[in-house]
Amino acid sequence: MTPSATYRILQIPSNIARAHVGHFLSTCGNGELGPPAGIRVHSLASRAGQSQSTKMATVTFASVPAILLEKRKGKEKQWSIPFVHEGSHRVLTVDVQAAFNGFTFLNDVPLDDHTME
Repeated sequence: MTPSATYRILQIPSNIARAHVGHFLSTCGNGELGPPAGIRVHSLASRAGQSQSTKMATVTFASVPAILLEKRKGKEKQWSIPFVHEGSHRVLTVDVQAAFNGFTFLNDVPLDDHTME
């Protein structure tokens, strides 16, 4: 059995909806992250304060992709995976979240539900 881990994926284009994250990730890096059905998205949220708005997701894989297993053997905790979106070449950042306990706070709040504290 392949060891499991939770991963944080950064630099997801801002127009990718949560329902489409698995499909989007399956197209990155020549399909090395596996099929959409094997990608579970725990959260997706916008990342503000960047020159170009992107999103960050917390995901697990039904079977950890070989590309991530190879890199984990080398004790790396963060990797770059290239992708093309709307004609633009970009890079996803993937890192291991070793302390993930099944809870994540990364979710966008609908504008009409948001109030200042």
